[in-house]
Amino acid sequence: MTTLLLDASVLLAAFDAAVSVWTHTDIEDFSSVLKETARVLRPDAPAVYIGAHPCFVGPHSLFLGAEGVPELHHGYRTSRRYDGSAPGVANPDGLRKRVGGVHLPLDVFLNSFLGAGFRVERFEELRDQDYPYSVALRARR
Repeated sequence: MTTLLLDASVLLAAFDAAVSVWTHTDIEDFSSVLKETARVLRPDAPAVYIGAHPCFVGPHSLFLGAEGVPELHHGYRTSRRYDGSAPGVANPDGLRKRVGGVHLPLDVFLNSFLGAGFRVERFEELRDQDYPYSVALRARR
């Protein structure tokens, strides 16, 4: 059996693109992940992100199935890990009830990309309902 040890510096500017889907709610330090993503992307390489809308999905918002009107509670402005006891976690069989999640307000979410050295080219909210459930972002290193 051969063991391969890879020096992380070898991966500097090694990738042509990056895609991340529904991850910021599961990563403790999203900004560090974005900094590492920027480090391994080639100059001007695109990064695409799709995930939960910070304003309407999280510990502060009861929005089951993204249907109807979100029921908002205190706690939106705080970046934090939350558990199944948060007011926005009501589905007893849901993932967040079992494992919790991480909430980033929209400004912290967007500034994580800017702080990593990305230029945000496009930001979209899902448009098929009054209250968007997800966001999409395209940026370049």
